[in-house]
Amino acid sequence: MTYIWQLPSWPALTWDNEALLDPLGQARHLQGRLFGQLETLGFDEEQAVELETNRRLQDQREARRSVDMREGESAGRANVGLNEAAEPGRLYV
Repeated sequence: MTYIWQLPSWPALTWDNEALLDPLGQARHLQGRLFGQLETLGFDEEQAVELETNRRLQDQREARRSVDMREGESAGRANVGLNEAAEPGRLYV
């Protein structure tokens, strides 16, 4: 996988406006629907943004915990001589 910072043109970013118009328009439409639904539930726009921000932050925290757990499990398996690619319970010799 190539990361954006590994590209020869980094950091001179370019994009295709035409290619982005449809996906961004769809995202904006869905955002409007979400805000409309939240308004129906009694939230104002500022509260809706705060609610969505908190949800995203929680998702990121959970993702980090998941990664941390996998890293810990990997280290633990290595410490007891288990091959990560092997079936659980099989010793790597």
